[in-house]
Amino acid sequence: VSNPNDNDNWDGPYLKGGRLPLDPWGHEYIYVVPGDNNSEYEIKSYGSDGKPGGTKTAADLSSNQ
Repeated sequence: VSNPNDNDNWDGPYLKGGRLPLDPWGHEYIYVVPGDNNSEYEIKSYGSDGKPGGTKTAADLSSNQ
């Protein structure tokens, strides 16, 4: 997309190569709509094990924490 909606303030593309990055453990991020805590959205990583729950490096990470 070169300039969505002819928006003069758009300075993209923001993701080089058109691919979403992976989390630090090589897993896809989880995008949730709506998110927890009355947020519009939430981006999650399930940590090193790639499964919900866990502790230490396997603990879930969230944009709403």
